[in-house]
Amino acid sequence: MASATTEPGGPYGDLLRVLELLAECVDTDFDPAQAWAALQGAAGTGDERDGWVHVVTRAVARMGLRAHAVQLTAAELGGKVGPSMPALTLLGSQGRGRWLLAKGARRGGVEGHLVEGGD
Repeated sequence: MASATTEPGGPYGDLLRVLELLAECVDTDFDPAQAWAALQGAAGTGDERDGWVHVVTRAVARMGLRAHAVQLTAAELGGKVGPSMPALTLLGSQGRGRWLLAKGARRGGVEGHLVEGGD
């Protein structure tokens, strides 16, 4: 069984794919080894109560990108996200959830990528 902080698997393994999609969205080169090291470092530098939002924010910063933790309603997404400023959310729990990387929102719908376990 893969450890979330030592091997690309589990909930952070899915985040590796999310970081790849995020880098693609903002037209940045993606290095899986660098991204995995960023996730490992980010997961090891905070209180477990910080949760995935802070892990992602720290990992993205370690990759040289910017991320901010904000709370938005579905209605607010339309004016806040776009191809160069995607939004990330977790649908469900980190162990069993799906990651949604939203690249756009309009007319009650969201455009983006849904990453499920193992994608």
